[in-house]
Amino acid sequence: MEEKNKQVNIRMPEKVFKELKLSLIADDKTFVDFFNDAAKAYLSDKDRYESLVSEIIGGK
Repeated sequence: MEEKNKQVNIRMPEKVFKELKLSLIADDKTFVDFFNDAAKAYLSDKDRYESLVSEIIGGK
């Protein structure tokens, strides 16, 4: 049986979008790869994910 996919719309500041897009292109990844990886990481260990993200963005 084929796995169903859901489409998600997101909003982010244009500057962040451009920087992310360029970084993903350099790493040969897509937005789909990025968001799927982030979702899987969050679901597999929410506390660690939140802690690491908080550390990376400066305690926000």
